[in-house]
Amino acid sequence: MNFITLEHFTVEGRRWQLKLYPKGEGKGADTSLSLYLRLDDSEILPPNRKLYAKGKLRIRDQINNNHLENTVEHWFSNPGIGYGFSNLLSLRELHDTSKDYLVGDVLFVECKIVVISVVKNFSSN
Repeated sequence: MNFITLEHFTVEGRRWQLKLYPKGEGKGADTSLSLYLRLDDSEILPPNRKLYAKGKLRIRDQINNNHLENTVEHWFSNPGIGYGFSNLLSLRELHDTSKDYLVGDVLFVECKIVVISVVKNFSSN
């Protein structure tokens, strides 16, 4: 599958990135755009630690501000694995000129992380 790793960004001292599959991935292959939030590879969590993040993934309507937005939340325990949507936006909708998601060959993708929390797993031993 062809994918695009978008620019790294930092929120609350943690490095993140978005991974975009323009022609889908997994269940969305060849029918939908897929988008995932993931920890950057440089983010190594100590043993017994997990990082909770909740955010909004958005595809911008470039003309009418009718953006497509979905919430993603997950407990991350290691980098490299992304969480998001294999069927975020159908390719038919993406190329629909009345939606204004894709103008020329430009697509705007955004992520807003609204909650981050790190916890330590305590064992009962």
